Amino acid sequence: MRRSLLVVMLLAALAGCGTSGGGVSGILNQLDSFPDDNGNGYPEIPPPDGVEETDTVALEIINQITMSQAERLAHVNIPDFVTNIVSIRERLTVNLTYPGDITDRLTGSRGIAPFELRAEVACPTMVEVRVSVVADIPLVGERTVQSFGPYTFNRDTGENAFQCNSILFIEVFVDENGQASANVDVTPMN
Repeated sequence: MRRSLLVVMLLAALAGCGTSGGGVSGILNQLDSFPDDNGNGYPEIPPPDGVEETDTVALEIINQITMSQAERLAHVNIPDFVTNIVSIRERLTVNLTYPGDITDRLTGSRGIAPFELRAEVACPTMVEVRVSVVADIPLVGERTVQSFGPYTFNRDTGENAFQCNSILFIEVFVDENGQASANVDVTPMN
């Protein structure tokens, strides 16, 4: 009796919860509203206060992970009747560091599906990118399923060294062994 009452209470509570899905907050969710004045396909995000924009870098983040792959990574199978109350999404965080200890944090989230995110920013001294697959579970809260990064790019030094007018590229995917993986690259901007 107690178990069935608990199940009924849980289902009633879940029925009252909606899908969060991350909403539209975060600058990375609003890239369509930014101009691409130079026509290179990368919307230009304004620099933070105190940063002169003379040179830029482009950010390109590509996701190839599907919802079914994210569920397998989480070792869960979400029944159809629950999918409207459990939200699995990707949370993106890009931290930019500029001279004079000026920092800028760009955030956003996307539903789990293949996508390509492209943006252009004032050339920083360091870029740190983190991509996390998170599940918003009613009554439990947010749980990280898989995290990629942080991937750190430093201007002129280190493993992922870049120069201004470069493209910083990150692609996340599930490999042939069913493991989450990422490709990171730096290329000159054309």
